[in-house]
Amino acid sequence: MNSSYSLQLFQTVLSTTVVPLCGSNETDACTTALVQTDSSSRVAQVGITRCRSEMQNFCFNGHCMYLVDLDQHYCKCDMGYSGVRCGHLNVDLVQQPLSKEYIVLAVLLSLFFLASTSVAIYYIYRRPLFVFQLKLKEQEA
Repeated sequence: MNSSYSLQLFQTVLSTTVVPLCGSNETDACTTALVQTDSSSRVAQVGITRCRSEMQNFCFNGHCMYLVDLDQHYCKCDMGYSGVRCGHLNVDLVQQPLSKEYIVLAVLLSLFFLASTSVAIYYIYRRPLFVFQLKLKEQEA
């Protein structure tokens, strides 16, 4: 296989958009897909099947599909992954769980806010009582 043919095949696979015509949980039963390449604005319907057993590990983080009409393998990537063989992790799409430090910080800030609000409310209601008691003492004297 010459290198220019390999590069052209790689570019064709890289720039291909495949949309299976089935639900997200029905990948095994799916038999057709819509395909569009960057080199053509046409959308074509092609037949798809499961990859042969020796190609099941073709995709790193996804499911392998064989595009019958194009005679090429295609990876349907899992959520958060992209690339020809689903080898690139998209950090923006993956939600990281909060670390324990952030949870402790949030709890401490909440407690501080609650305590300061309680102290402020206490002094707001205590002041009129203090002024009232002072006036009573002045009247008694």
